Amino acid sequence: MTAQKLAYTATLSIAVSVFLVAVCNFNAISYTSGPPAGKTGSPGDNSNCTSCHTGTPQTLPGMITSNIPGTGYLSDSIYTITATIAVPNINKFGFQISPQNTAGQQEGTLIVTNSTETQLVGGTKYIEHKTAGTSGTGTKTWTFNWQAPAPNNGAVTFYGAFMATNNQANSSGDQCLLSSLTVQQDPLSGINTYFTDGTVSVFPVPFNESISVNIQKQITDGAITLFDISGKVVYVSSINSIINIDTQEFSSGMYLLNISGTEGAYTKKIVKL
Repeated sequence: MTAQKLAYTATLSIAVSVFLVAVCNFNAISYTSGPPAGKTGSPGDNSNCTSCHTGTPQTLPGMITSNIPGTGYLSDSIYTITATIAVPNINKFGFQISPQNTAGQQEGTLIVTNSTETQLVGGTKYIEHKTAGTSGTGTKTWTFNWQAPAPNNGAVTFYGAFMATNNQANSSGDQCLLSSLTVQQDPLSGINTYFTDGTVSVFPVPFNESISVNIQKQITDGAITLFDISGKVVYVSSINSIINIDTQEFSSGMYLLNISGTEGAYTKKIVKL
């Protein structure tokens, strides 16, 4: 190879390297509005935030928590998931979480409860930060809801990748942290036929100024929760057999009615006119 060709090849290699670094730095900046799907670090995704940010990811337990009881989740019930990162002297953070089974398939339904700071990507498989949800002083917390899957699904793992950035507008000096939370399905959930449309009466449907719920079976430690279409809780109360809900202040649209107790859970979609 001539000296001229060697010089050309070397120049081209340097140019490609500079371009790749520039692309990664650009992506690191642009991802303040949220990374692409599939960066949770799960076995199914096989990718995390270090695909663009430099450094080696650390795995830390306890960054993902929930209000799912120790007995496990009940099918179709809605729970609150909390994601928290804490790194001293950092004020820019990010995250991406996905509920998956061992094959990498989505389990359950993610529900955005803070549309200012979080968003869904990859269809509904992943939830992550938005630009407005990146600021914090040494720590940052995000919350969202999750509707559990149908019976007989078994264990679900919430895989999460978290970023603590130095806010230097490049991909170096940032910290990538991985965490996960595995929840089991309540044994009652897989065999639950306790509540059915025949044992729970909701009327009128559709509803307007009020709605009544009548449970024709015994319920222990019962609770009734009403969610709007975004997953926000608009009503919650303990319940025994019958309850009347004043819905005059509710907006028109779709709602999700959830009844849970020791015996099992029941969920029904209802509409306000």
